[in-house]
Amino acid sequence: MSRQALFKAVAAVASAVSAMTLMAVPALAADTQIPSASLTKVQPLTVTASEDISAKTLKAVPLANYSAATTNGTDITGFDLSDAGHASQVDKALTSAGIAHATEYNASNPMQWVSKNLLDSASSPYAGKLRNLLTALAKDGSLASGSDAVALAKGANAQTMTANVRPGIWLIVDATAKGKASLPMLVGTGIDGKTTLRNGDATMKLGTVEYKPNSTTVSKKILTGGQETDSSKNAIGSTVSYRLKTTVPNWTGYGKFQLKLSDTLGKGLTYSSVTKVTVGGADLDKTLYKVNGPTADNQLEIVFSPDASGVSDLIAHKDKFPVGAAIVVEYNAILNKDALISTGQGLKGNPNSVSVQYSHNPNVSTDLETVPGNTVNTYTGRFLLVKHDSSGAPLADATFNITAAGATSPLNLVQVSKATDNQSANVYRPALAGEQGSPTITTPASGLVTVQGLQGSYTVAEKSSPFGTALLPSFTLQIDAAKDGKNQIVQFNGDANKLATSTIGQETVTVVNVRNLAEMPKTGAAWMAVFAIGAGLCATGAGLLLSRRRV
Repeated sequence: MSRQALFKAVAAVASAVSAMTLMAVPALAADTQIPSASLTKVQPLTVTASEDISAKTLKAVPLANYSAATTNGTDITGFDLSDAGHASQVDKALTSAGIAHATEYNASNPMQWVSKNLLDSASSPYAGKLRNLLTALAKDGSLASGSDAVALAKGANAQTMTANVRPGIWLIVDATAKGKASLPMLVGTGIDGKTTLRNGDATMKLGTVEYKPNSTTVSKKILTGGQETDSSKNAIGSTVSYRLKTTVPNWTGYGKFQLKLSDTLGKGLTYSSVTKVTVGGADLDKTLYKVNGPTADNQLEIVFSPDASGVSDLIAHKDKFPVGAAIVVEYNAILNKDALISTGQGLKGNPNSVSVQYSHNPNVSTDLETVPGNTVNTYTGRFLLVKHDSSGAPLADATFNITAAGATSPLNLVQVSKATDNQSANVYRPALAGEQGSPTITTPASGLVTVQGLQGSYTVAEKSSPFGTALLPSFTLQIDAAKDGKNQIVQFNGDANKLATSTIGQETVTVVNVRNLAEMPKTGAAWMAVFAIGAGLCATGAGLLLSRRRV
């Protein structure tokens, strides 16, 4: 065998499969040939992973044997290849993959040409001619089921699988029927215990290949003022905006590939509309995604590249979904009448969770991996109104309007429940679009009212008193539905007459009605006015008496 027939490694492990790429060059003068008997000594072939692969079905198929090799005494410096019995299948796979070959191609020993010429697929996304060849080979089920196929077994730990095989170039097929599976892999073994292939200063590890299934993640954020947050505080009827982020998984080597997002809204949220979908920063045509739902259990599904039946298939439009490209979906939901209300005793959030589903087995594109994302929460609060007279007796039939900060008209409110006894309250919430409500809330016999589904600043004005008095207080308050782990009033400005009072950090406002000025609180502007009027009347009376004496 001429020295020119020996091959030198010129590239790193190729594709997701660590395929060895070689080139015909002369062996160095210091190199010596490895004895032919050593070329048949079995060598370990190992697949490694960052996860448990011990239950996977991995089959190794010999594609080429080492027919000659050289060494510098420590490392392998070159080798030659001969067919291992599957030349016709490799030749057929090259044709199936659309890979043309030059005149030096030998159909009886195709792996020699492959090792010299298919030098692509060396890095993620592991696409290229070599990947196409391996995909075509893996589709030939007779290879993995043939008599010369070797099953790999669990290695030193659950993250490795191994087998002892004749030295050469091996195709490793993940034949796992259900669950996560890897793309087909290609690896060259070591020779006579030597596992380093050296080409000048470049080296490559032989006998080991990394298990490379595809993967992706998903995350969710709430958009508040254009900023991403993990929670928000909203009033019932307001819009909550969400942003979902994922990346296109590696669909290389798949005939079909599914990708979809599943979003579960809490009962207190109503889906409104998708407002934005981008892939790689570019707007995605609306025909390339489909929104399904929400379902009865409030699940929303976003399917990418749907076919005529609505099933995802990225391969059909793979130019629009490059591997690794960022996918961003933004949509709105409305905080509805079923929203859970935070109280002074603790938070009650309205959650929204997301997951991503994608094909993870090249053997079965409909077998999907589900990766959960995070959960975000929206909180809404309340305030409690206590109405009584100056002696503390509850008052019924007092009416109030509530106006949100910046609004020109009072809130339209819906009565959720009526008080049933002297201990319970009338309960109100903001009306949703299309609901018939009223701007007026009325106290029951208990004098208690709860207004829920609020967040932010409001002005509350009493419109009528059961006493018919003109002294009708108004006050402003700011509600924080999720401060320090509870709902509370964080700012309060009462009326000048001190008829409306509250304690910061609590959620209750007390409003007093008086029958006459004598029942007014003994502090405040109104009492000072009463005192001034009384003093003036006394002075006037004294003056009259004096004038009568002089007459």
